[in-house]
Amino acid sequence: MKRAIITFAMALMAYALGAQTPKDVKYVYTEASDLNLIGKIIDGTPNPYHRVDTVKFKGFTKTENRQVRMPAGLAVLFKTNSTSISILAEYGFVADLNSTMGIAARGYDLYIKKDGEWLYAASKTNSMKKCENGEVLLLIKDMDRNEKECMLYLPIHSELNSLKIGVEEGSTLEALESPFRHRIGIFGSSFTHGISTSRPGMSYPMQLMRSTGLQFLSL
Repeated sequence: MKRAIITFAMALMAYALGAQTPKDVKYVYTEASDLNLIGKIIDGTPNPYHRVDTVKFKGFTKTENRQVRMPAGLAVLFKTNSTSISILAEYGFVADLNSTMGIAARGYDLYIKKDGEWLYAASKTNSMKKCENGEVLLLIKDMDRNEKECMLYLPIHSELNSLKIGVEEGSTLEALESPFRHRIGIFGSSFTHGISTSRPGMSYPMQLMRSTGLQFLSL
């Protein structure tokens, strides 16, 4: 019995070590908009992370103009076999709100599909200073080497000029076809936007989207 327990423990240790992300990882980065960016109510904006082209469409107040340039409700769909994922972002402006956690305001929220359901995997943000300096953010590590279907929600209250997703050199990264049906627009309040949520994927349109399989577009 003792020998069986030791053998089982060694097998578990070997599996864990096999899934560990190496310390000195070299990442290859891909612009997120070159994968599959979903959730936009108007496509073809000059900045792909803006929800509305504020040069073409006028009539917004100063606050509304700023809000529709935030990628609230946008998500990137991709698949990868990398054991870790990093983020390299260039912000137009970075938000620091009293009413909303930093992870929601300027960070990222990762879900991975398992048995047909989107399961929460990780969420993280850099400090305000690191975001402004464009420093790399290690979002998750030590995953297995199987191919994973991923959905990454973008910040709800900061502007992005560029967002690059990094996977380990030699691993795969491909766009994932959207499993969501239809395009249902919601024009709502700050709660639709996601204010006071803990993570970018926790606004009610995003929760409805994961639970129903319908694509809700937040404005």
